[in-house]
Amino acid sequence: MELSMSDTKTVSPLRQRMIEDMAARKLNPHTQRSHISSCRRFAAWLKRSPDTATPDEVRRFQLHLIESGASICNRNRIMTGVRFLFRVTLRHHDEWTDAQPMVSMSIGGPFSAWPLGA
Repeated sequence: MELSMSDTKTVSPLRQRMIEDMAARKLNPHTQRSHISSCRRFAAWLKRSPDTATPDEVRRFQLHLIESGASICNRNRIMTGVRFLFRVTLRHHDEWTDAQPMVSMSIGGPFSAWPLGA
């Protein structure tokens, strides 16, 4: 299964490897586009290739999504794509075991984005 990359002229080796990993797992084309879009968004925020990101930068990106008003559904979708990149394509399992997912409570206020287990 080929993922259309019509909006880019060349595909980086990292993106190509991620596309191959997603195709090997038979991910739906819509899911593949979503994961690529999520990693592109993370890279734009990071201002460099996402494979150079630290666990702290991933956490700060989560906080950025919260502060920018992204809904919990969109944050989960975006972070699922970034998580796929790190866990599957880059095989950085250790960086994700320490990362705590951020959740949004419906009560709002200063306690609206506590890490799980806090």
